[in-house]
Amino acid sequence: MSYFTFSITKIDCDFYNIELEFIKRTQTNANERKRTQTNANERKRTQTNANERKRTQ
Repeated sequence: MSYFTFSITKIDCDFYNIELEFIKRTQTNANERKRTQTNANERKRTQTNANERKRTQ
């Protein structure tokens, strides 16, 4: 009976670890999307600054 309980606990732990890994990966993907958006915004701002310089010359 003790072995059976241990097996269930191990399965539960495995599922928990899989869920944690999925959550971490999902968060990493979200952070990557934010970083990509930040880079895009930075490029837009740089382009706007360049256009402003051209306009004022």
